[in-house]
Amino acid sequence: RANSPSWSSIQRCRCQRPDIRAQSARGARAKGACNGEESIYGRSEVHSDQGVLGRAKRESTPTCASGEFNTNDLLATNQLMRYSESFPHINGAVPKAARALLNLDGVTTYQEIYGVRHPLAAYNISIAHVSRRILKTLDALTEAHAASQSAQTNHEVWKESLLEATDHMLDSLMEHMDDCGGIIRSFFPDAESKQYRDVYDKYKRSVEPYRKYIGNIVNYIKHNQGRLRLISVKWPAGVCIGYYVEGPDGEGILGPAPSIHKPSNTAFSYNRDIPFHLCNVFSVGARLATALHSINKRIVSPQPGSAGPETNLTKVLRRASELKRDYLFDEVNKDVPLIRLHGDGLEIEYPSAKKAVSPPNGSRISGSFEGDGVSRSFRLPYMAPSGGTR
Repeated sequence: RANSPSWSSIQRCRCQRPDIRAQSARGARAKGACNGEESIYGRSEVHSDQGVLGRAKRESTPTCASGEFNTNDLLATNQLMRYSESFPHINGAVPKAARALLNLDGVTTYQEIYGVRHPLAAYNISIAHVSRRILKTLDALTEAHAASQSAQTNHEVWKESLLEATDHMLDSLMEHMDDCGGIIRSFFPDAESKQYRDVYDKYKRSVEPYRKYIGNIVNYIKHNQGRLRLISVKWPAGVCIGYYVEGPDGEGILGPAPSIHKPSNTAFSYNRDIPFHLCNVFSVGARLATALHSINKRIVSPQPGSAGPETNLTKVLRRASELKRDYLFDEVNKDVPLIRLHGDGLEIEYPSAKKAVSPPNGSRISGSFEGDGVSRSFRLPYMAPSGGTR
């Protein structure tokens, strides 16, 4: 889904106002943006700092007021599923479902009927896959932060790496939701039985908020030709990197997809997005453990252990705990997902009482878009379509 860029030359220009409806059709004049200079069909980047030849650039000064954003919408707030748990040692930090599935002595399972893995094997391989994908996203994000400080770095290399890693991360999270639902079936010989339907339907309702959230994103990319795009907000003391799902609005202008981003002028920062997904992975695991216990009271989740080898999940949790709480402008109105190390111990909580910090006034927005040969207008998050920012 992350596009492999096919660059053609784009005339360099410096714009004096942040009107982001720049046309990109071949030979078309950039619409009200580039002081009369033309933008040739291809992929463009809009940013405020010094760029390489071949990218249109534009300077902006965000003046976003937090009260301007409607936080009542489910997707806008991400107020989805509460979860809180403390672990005496980070190496023992695994979801409750994993701990419950270790206690299946005397419990009959029926995975052979459905031609699937044993429930514990299915969960282990699923959580391992999610961990690897998030770890690769964190690696690409680290590379992106390093590149943002260097004028010598090939920006397209790290951008494609980060977009591809993000795409795979989102896919793995959706697959994990499917895997968890499938595990319940393996405890029933008949998937049409009322008992199975009652347990599964109750579990499905309990995780529906997050499933709907991640499913909307993945399905939009898959079925609506959505594309992931990067955005960064930079100020003298720091930088916040994020992404958004690109799609047309009601006027056909390409920008943050209105069905995903609410308000539709926003994006997701990695500083919030990665901890948010991790909190929900643990939350889904807790709800799966509850469902398993309702099937057989022998299936219980013991208290987390204090020992164990370092895994990719451990690495992901440790690195996620190091992410700053520098969020994008609207995200300071959202609940903060907390992953915090204290000594060897780990605390996971959502929502938490922690506060996030938005970029200061005077920050510079950078982003990119890619021409498709037809679309003529684009907009970047946090930039108003007719001058100014919001």
